[in-house]
Amino acid sequence: MREPPLSRVSACQSVAGDFHPHLHTVSWSTRGKQIALGTSGGDILQYSPTDPSVAKATIPRAQGPDLAGTVPIMVQWLSNYTFYVIYAAPRPTDSLDDYQPDQYNYVLTYDKKNNHVIDTNIPLPWDPYGMSREPGHQVAFLRAWGSFKHLVFVNDAHASDVGIIGCIGDTSASEEGVWSKISLEDESITFPLTPEMDDTSLIGMDIDLSAG
Repeated sequence: MREPPLSRVSACQSVAGDFHPHLHTVSWSTRGKQIALGTSGGDILQYSPTDPSVAKATIPRAQGPDLAGTVPIMVQWLSNYTFYVIYAAPRPTDSLDDYQPDQYNYVLTYDKKNNHVIDTNIPLPWDPYGMSREPGHQVAFLRAWGSFKHLVFVNDAHASDVGIIGCIGDTSASEEGVWSKISLEDESITFPLTPEMDDTSLIGMDIDLSAG
């Protein structure tokens, strides 16, 4: 993803500030020219810093059976109208307990012309075991890589591995494709233990293709 100029950052910070505390997560577009805001109503609002007064699009929330009372706690903008979204119950405002909610993994493909979303529920790709930590996601992804339209690597702060989801299809075709969780079985991306044999947690992730 390209780094957005500071002028765009400033404009989008202004937009985000207008939505606080109704804003739960933010994602830059792949070219760094727009932002997507995940709101308390569950919708995703798409804004351009050149005209921050009005949303360019409103992407409706997913309609899965387990999503009542949830909000988007992570949004990753994958392509023009494709978003990777993780939903969970919001943090209680009056609670000091650890925030470790159940999470629900969706890919949204938005048909702007008909204001319709195709939502694909995918099992959480990371191992549910690990450290006792609040949600905090790291995402890296590839587009048009081999037979994959999208290949997404994702980790949550409590997990001891990196999960993978992918969309297989014609990379020159429209947004539709077949999404699924990808299992590497014994070759999964796991983290080393400490010398005391305790779990470790990921604090950053990127993809390096320089080795060819």
